[in-house]
Amino acid sequence: EVYKQTSTEPSFMMNIHKPSEDEFSRIIWEKGCWECDHIKAVTKALSQYKNSYFLDIGGNIGMWSLSAAAANYQTVTIEALPDNYRRFCLSVNKNVFHNRTHLLRVAATEQPAAFRFHKSRNNFGGTRVVPIDSNEYILKDDKDIVQGVTVDSLNLPTQQPVVLKLDVEGHELSVLSGANHFLQNANIVYAMMELRPGLHKDPRWKSIFQVLYSKGLKPYRINYEDETALDIDRLNEWIHFKHPKVRYFDVVWRLSDFVPPDA
Repeated sequence: EVYKQTSTEPSFMMNIHKPSEDEFSRIIWEKGCWECDHIKAVTKALSQYKNSYFLDIGGNIGMWSLSAAAANYQTVTIEALPDNYRRFCLSVNKNVFHNRTHLLRVAATEQPAAFRFHKSRNNFGGTRVVPIDSNEYILKDDKDIVQGVTVDSLNLPTQQPVVLKLDVEGHELSVLSGANHFLQNANIVYAMMELRPGLHKDPRWKSIFQVLYSKGLKPYRINYEDETALDIDRLNEWIHFKHPKVRYFDVVWRLSDFVPPDA
């Protein structure tokens, strides 16, 4: 097993994939963290909004969730891939984070269903889930199958503040469509999402974003060195600033009173 002492604050021991076999793990091995600035912002949001917890949908091997747990915040993590789940558990055991981590090995989706993994070479974090054909025969011990459940079915806390992270490799709309009740009722104070272009082509995106906007959350696209304010009425402009060379882009939703980590 490979462990790395992270460069986050507080630091912790993290179980990772072999750096030669996974790009995400290689960066953690070399730098001690992944998406370090995003993690600082999430930790800051958890500290600013009293009694908040962290909801991590698409947890991978736990960089974000474990960083929040190391800072003594409660976390709920959804991660479908068995090997990522196993490594997350090893990190929890190594650091004795049991009293503040809640990990579910399921896929968050719009409706309950079974899914098969579509794995990305040299990037376990790039694994996607695809629906299983209704006529497909499934072996009982097939490890490439995962059950999909809705976020709404999890009965997550809605009264206390929640900091949300969503990164599910193109499955975002399905996740959020299965979280209608949660989004409407939860006290979301900060949210980070990895998104893809073409949001204007499906009206469900605007409906979801209107719910977040109604809570006082404003969206910003995170660029390499700065950020760009976004307009939910102009979703066709929600693209990476280097589009089409780079397709994926990060959007943060935050309240006007949020104080950035370096402020």
